[in-house]
Amino acid sequence: MKIFFEDPRYRTAIRLGLVALQIGGFLVVESSTLAPTVTIIVGCAALFSLSVVIVGIGRMQLSTLVQWAATCIPLTSWIILYNDENQNLGFGPVALVNLSASIIEAGVIVFVCHVFVAAADADRRLIATYSTYFNQAWTLATELLLAGAGILMFWAIVFGCLWLFSVDEKRLSLATEVLFPASSLVAVTVLDALDRRPAVLVAARSFLISSLSWTLPAVILILFGGLVPTAIEQPKRLWHGDENSITFFLASLVLITFITATFPHHGRKSDRLPFRFLLQARFAAVFLLPVAVALYAAIEMDAYLDKGWTPYGIINIATVAILGTYTFGYVGTALATGIALRGLPAVNIVAALAGITLTLVSTTPLLDANRLAVDYQLERLDSGQVAPDEFDYDMIDFDKTFADMAD
Repeated sequence: MKIFFEDPRYRTAIRLGLVALQIGGFLVVESSTLAPTVTIIVGCAALFSLSVVIVGIGRMQLSTLVQWAATCIPLTSWIILYNDENQNLGFGPVALVNLSASIIEAGVIVFVCHVFVAAADADRRLIATYSTYFNQAWTLATELLLAGAGILMFWAIVFGCLWLFSVDEKRLSLATEVLFPASSLVAVTVLDALDRRPAVLVAARSFLISSLSWTLPAVILILFGGLVPTAIEQPKRLWHGDENSITFFLASLVLITFITATFPHHGRKSDRLPFRFLLQARFAAVFLLPVAVALYAAIEMDAYLDKGWTPYGIINIATVAILGTYTFGYVGTALATGIALRGLPAVNIVAALAGITLTLVSTTPLLDANRLAVDYQLERLDSGQVAPDEFDYDMIDFDKTFADMAD
């Protein structure tokens, strides 16, 4: 069986068969002849479970792959079903945004969990070494980026031809329906090419890590440099406004990605100036991270003092908590071990597990953002902290669940 899956020809045939199953699953979802719950379960099986098998075939033990793919179905179905019930997804632009956010949330969880499962399977142990986690994560990210680039090129060609030949609306609708199954075929083609030319994947992964290691410091300087005039002229504006919230959130993500991407140089002793600069930049980034996260938290606290708990505010505070896990871990290991950052692997593993746990708990009634926001806002209204004419009725109108619960 192991030899069977090691043969690229058989892997290609299996992947094509799985794409055919995906197309069938998407057709079932599109027809909407089943109950909504069954439709979501079928859609999650086609999108997430089969995608896991397509990526993992020949790279994981068959038993591990089957168990993990089976686990993906209830895991992702629960996330989307809970959000469907909680947000009343329904139809329309807002519903599409909510559904897309649920799919992205489920996709991120599947990505991180897949890395943990694949690394444990590669090391044949429950908890793998950090180097295995790192290799699995960046290899998978590189594959997804290359497959995504292939899909974007395919879409550009298709829509370019449709625009060039002025295709009518009916044919355009038909072309759009064919686009997603065809995109799956493009993704499988890219994965199959990477299987047959593993050196290309290794080179692409090395290029991705190296380019991020050397370009992200410039991105960090740009993000923080753009805030210097505001900090000088109107420093209080730094912790006000949604635009600054997004800036500090992105700055935190960039800093964490940069610190993580330098792992190939972890523990390397070199007198070469570029590597010394890289390690010193990483050490400086560790102490910039608390600044970005603290300002991000200050903005969210200011929003809380202004409007109290809102669904988006609770989600942002949970994000601050996850970023704070990385921050305290990085700063602690920097103070303890200096520029070497010897505790970085443990921090990344613990923070990733904490992030996955908090994200999963947020899809349960225990930390449901809508429920907590409703309870808090109604309490403010009942206690007289906010006058009826100052109550945020726009949020009730936008969020149907909030309105139902408030009634």
